Amino acid sequence: MTPLSEFFLTAESIVYGFAIARLLHGAPGIFTIKKSSITVIIVWITCCLHISVSLWSSTNRFGFESLDFLDFNLVLIYSGITYFMCDSITPHNAEKIESWHSHYLSIRNRYWICHTFLALDSIMKVEYSAKHHMGEMYEVLYFFILIPWILISLFGYFAKSERIQLLAVTALLLFYCYNSFVTFLSSSALVK
Repeated sequence: MTPLSEFFLTAESIVYGFAIARLLHGAPGIFTIKKSSITVIIVWITCCLHISVSLWSSTNRFGFESLDFLDFNLVLIYSGITYFMCDSITPHNAEKIESWHSHYLSIRNRYWICHTFLALDSIMKVEYSAKHHMGEMYEVLYFFILIPWILISLFGYFAKSERIQLLAVTALLLFYCYNSFVTFLSSSALVK
């Protein structure tokens, strides 16, 4: 690993560390059934999967040496949006939240906007840096990851009822489970 790649990974890892710390800080309240809901639990699990896949993807990113200042900023923006999303879900005063379900409903638009911006940041990273190295994976990435991610995020943003919100967060969790499974298979010694 080169000093530049270590710098990229360190900066990104620090921000993800803060994000996971936020999620863990709010976990006791989120998993208290009287104060929470299945929707909030699904959102929390999805955020954990998001950080896991994002951090794993960063450690396996190819061509760190060819990345430049814009790449670095896109990486930091991505991890910063992730932190903002996790901080919105489980803020510093998490122990004072009386109803996690009401809290989620009050920040749900922020949550879905974060996912939309994360997908757009990913598109910018692909178009700016990785497009020429991907080959046929370029179309697969758009068809199976980026476009569904944006569509689910927009669906969640415009969903007004609690039932539709539950459907949207469940769809996003399934999307992340699919991505996590594909990531596992592509990096697992079991399939190599």
